[in-house]
Amino acid sequence: MSVTAADIARVAYEARRAYAVALGQPAPPAWEEAPSDERREAIAGAEAVLSGEARSAAHLHETWTRRGEEVPAPSPFSPAYDQLGVDERRKLLLFRAVVLAVIDGPCNGFCHDDKCQNLEDHDCHLDTCMSKFGVPPGLWRAPAPPAGARSKLYC
Repeated sequence: MSVTAADIARVAYEARRAYAVALGQPAPPAWEEAPSDERREAIAGAEAVLSGEARSAAHLHETWTRRGEEVPAPSPFSPAYDQLGVDERRKLLLFRAVVLAVIDGPCNGFCHDDKCQNLEDHDCHLDTCMSKFGVPPGLWRAPAPPAGARSKLYC
């Protein structure tokens, strides 16, 4: 059985939720009770990390902020990343780290090619890049759902 982005999102969501509890903060509901828009946001976040779009917690925050602007409800990620408190930044870092731990990480977005002539940080040569975890960025592929099937996690 293949692990989907929704499966990974669920694990990362629950880790972030457990961290809120550990901090004594109000925690979002468990995955099973979470509103479908919260689950979709978590899945979109996992997909952003898996695709390499969210190469840092700040990029993940930007991804969620952009998505929040597309829906009528105000986004809980409205402040800029640098305006977030340490605990909120750690929640983003934790979510991203869990996604990477489950899949062993896509490229972090910066060049690791020893033969590259450019000495400044720049976008990777995606055809040859290996992530800092040793996994080529294109290795993870979302499994195609069976024809007509819909995952129960994509509510």
